[in-house]
Amino acid sequence: MRVTQTSVVDNLIKNINNNYKRLSKVQEQISTGKSIILPSDDPASVGTILRTKRAVNESKQFISNAEKGVSWLDLADNALTEATSVIQRARELVVKGANGTNTIEERKIISTEMDELIKHLVNISNSSVNGRHIFGGQKTLNQPYYFDQDAGTISYHGDKKSIQVEIAPSVKDQISVPGIDIFGKADSPGDTGIFAVLLKTSNTLKNDQKISDNIDDLDKAIEDLLQSQATIGTKSQGMRLAKDRLEEQKINLTNLLSQTEDLDLAKASIDLLTAASVHSMALKVGAMIIQPSLVDFLS
Repeated sequence: MRVTQTSVVDNLIKNINNNYKRLSKVQEQISTGKSIILPSDDPASVGTILRTKRAVNESKQFISNAEKGVSWLDLADNALTEATSVIQRARELVVKGANGTNTIEERKIISTEMDELIKHLVNISNSSVNGRHIFGGQKTLNQPYYFDQDAGTISYHGDKKSIQVEIAPSVKDQISVPGIDIFGKADSPGDTGIFAVLLKTSNTLKNDQKISDNIDDLDKAIEDLLQSQATIGTKSQGMRLAKDRLEEQKINLTNLLSQTEDLDLAKASIDLLTAASVHSMALKVGAMIIQPSLVDFLS
């Protein structure tokens, strides 16, 4: 087979262009810090990268959900701690009011403080985080409790549903307890719960009736609050453990993504020098193998 000058030049140009492509690819890898520029570079690794990125994004969302859960549960825990202090103070007032030596004026003073405690407990039951009320069930935008002092009632405007957050694929955890399950309400005959007990106690004081019978009711209210707080505390601890696990999982996934996608700069630098050297040598060899033209012999 006869090798012509044209075929030599064509091969030379093709090889130089290939060297340009290799040099350009290494330069782009270094500038982006990524080992894979196009899906065709490594189809199998591209699939791994896409799956890992999706898993990292899911982990970020689950971590955000868990952080929200911890925030809600911690606020609820603090609110119930404060509520317990209110009930304990109410009990102290009842014990004080049960003293038969109290005058009518002294009982009124005790009753006035009792009313202030009720107002404070209503404020606690309307606690919110980022504009959302934690004891309103799934109706978080409006205050769940309203205290009508003229009518002597405390009404509930939330629902009985709890809020859940997703902390893993198809795994949801509860982060709230409806206020009706903790404080009850007191706007209808026969209502029970903490608010009903406190209003009943306040009315007993105002009407100068026997108050000692209310002590057992307040003891039961304190016990119920502590039980609710224990439940919320357990959920908060579980949510923290889930958050820690998710953060560790995200770190592992990020490391896996880095190993698959990120460029080995030391190796890439050597590849760049090699590609540049090969390209330079190809140009020199090409200049040598191209036959001289008649012009080169003119003098």
